[in-house]
Amino acid sequence: MKELERFVETKSVFWIEAMNLKKKLPVCQENIDYVLQNLNSDSGHKLRERVVDVNHVVELCLLSDSVLEATPHIYLSILPFCSEWLMSKIQLQNVMKMEHKMIRREAINTWNTTSQINSIDLSCDGKTLVSGDDDGNIKLWDLFSGKEVNISIGGHHGQVHSVAFSTDGKRIVSGSSDKSIRLWDTATGVQIGDPLQGHDHYVNSVAFSADGTRILSGSDDRTIRLWDTATGAQIGDPLQGHDLSVNSVAFSADGTRIVSGSKDKTIRLWDTATGGRIGDPLQGHDNWVRSVAFSADGKRIVSGSDDKTIRLWDTATGAQIGDPLQGHDYDVTSVAFSADGTRITIRLWDTATGAQIGDPLQGHADWVTSVSFSADGTRIVSGSLDKTIRLWDTATGAQIGDSLQGHDDFVSSVAFSADGTRIVSGSGDNTIRLWHAATDLSENGWIHFPDQFRGVFWIPHVKI
Repeated sequence: MKELERFVETKSVFWIEAMNLKKKLPVCQENIDYVLQNLNSDSGHKLRERVVDVNHVVELCLLSDSVLEATPHIYLSILPFCSEWLMSKIQLQNVMKMEHKMIRREAINTWNTTSQINSIDLSCDGKTLVSGDDDGNIKLWDLFSGKEVNISIGGHHGQVHSVAFSTDGKRIVSGSSDKSIRLWDTATGVQIGDPLQGHDHYVNSVAFSADGTRILSGSDDRTIRLWDTATGAQIGDPLQGHDLSVNSVAFSADGTRIVSGSKDKTIRLWDTATGGRIGDPLQGHDNWVRSVAFSADGKRIVSGSDDKTIRLWDTATGAQIGDPLQGHDYDVTSVAFSADGTRITIRLWDTATGAQIGDPLQGHADWVTSVSFSADGTRIVSGSLDKTIRLWDTATGAQIGDSLQGHDDFVSSVAFSADGTRIVSGSGDNTIRLWHAATDLSENGWIHFPDQFRGVFWIPHVKI
């Protein structure tokens, strides 16, 4: 392990340079992936951070034709994205004179699609994005190469409303207005088995269980259905009880329970093994329930509604925890817990007390359609009908830099990569965009890198 630490600290960038000269840069990525998969908890958080930083440099090099064609661009065009420790190791001030160091904050990649994007999901390793659109298309995008994966995934005869990766990233599930759920092989794009059929109306929400053995679906036919991923068979009878469309469904982390939110203004809790209802409906919302989620420990549920409130529920008793979390001026269409379960977004709320943490996160000029926490819980990304994406500091509530602009229509879905370095967004303008999650922006939209040498860098064009 000491040898690995020494290599990462002193030789990593020169290794990248040599491998690029030999046209074998993808091998670097394979080796880094292997190291990250085999580093155990005893290896130290610092070493893992260093390896992730080196991986980030490799990713950026692979995205740039200029670097692949001219190795010196590693230093001219890529190192501005590096962490401070890498810059200090290389001592770039001895390589070239720098006056100011900054980059323009724009999308890394823009992928044009033929139709409005309704749903996106990132694989757990952060390498691949899946999207579902109004034309019934499901597409895969390689975040490292910046290109659409050359795999044809087709079969739905209506809008794709919901897509999700399995935890291992080997399968994708999709739900559509054609009333079907379909399972796909990520590597080949081939449909696995026959469509999962049984719903009598649009499928609005789909999810994998954590172990990947089951799929959950919610539909406009007012039912929730559970499916066996190995056989494609429906497990038991439909879960019935809602009086109107089911908008959102989710598994608890241990897979023993299901939560559903509906246009009938209620949330319901279900036993996965028996299909039976757990307790009475969770009532309190005055309008449609748009989004539901479990906390990581499964002890609480959060719900967002068209009544402009967020509510927190005790899963053991079914009781609402505290008063409704009020303050939003429009429908709450997306809710999420932080990884440690202590906060809810996009207004920040203390899950123990129900108190709002700080002031509202204000800046969007229209409805917020999607929100997501970074894995470490320090940042929130939000997408809006105002066509922008915004990044927020959870500790201070302050917006981080300027809004991310580029979409020509509403932003329908946003997510962080697993390492928190990138943001992906889907929009009604028929594009998916990839963004750097860099911080410390000036008012004119340039990213500044504090406490480092000063210089101006040219950022190479990335072909898609």
